[in-house]
Amino acid sequence: LGQVAGLQKLTLAFWENDVDASALIRVGAGIQCLTQLRRLKLLFGGRALDSEGVGEFAPSLRALTHLEELRLTFMLTKVGSKGLVRLGEELPALKKITTLALNFRQSRIDSEGLMEFGTKLGLMVQLQYLDLDFSCNSIGAEGVGM
Repeated sequence: LGQVAGLQKLTLAFWENDVDASALIRVGAGIQCLTQLRRLKLLFGGRALDSEGVGEFAPSLRALTHLEELRLTFMLTKVGSKGLVRLGEELPALKKITTLALNFRQSRIDSEGLMEFGTKLGLMVQLQYLDLDFSCNSIGAEGVGM
């Protein structure tokens, strides 16, 4: 992908594949070259993805300084709260994002992790559209108030 440096919109879907942490890290390395990207949509699903993969992928987003819209799906994974929080640490660096959609359905997120993620999300004052799906996780009443 590095050869199409002027690319402005990218969608990658990897449902029901053997995509693991190393594959996600390679995707992150590939998108770092796409510095003109404005819209990014990544869809991953599968139990091979874990917090390590998301944790190492997350910093690659910092290179996307023109990004206005980010849609990430990590469904039926082992990303867990640790991976979610790591992603949350990187998101505030994306100063131009106005649309953020995250789907972490069935990804082993707990209330504590969601609350910590919420504090990072609160730093993104430029957001205009926010879509969050944390269905089918271990989130109690305290997590809902993130």
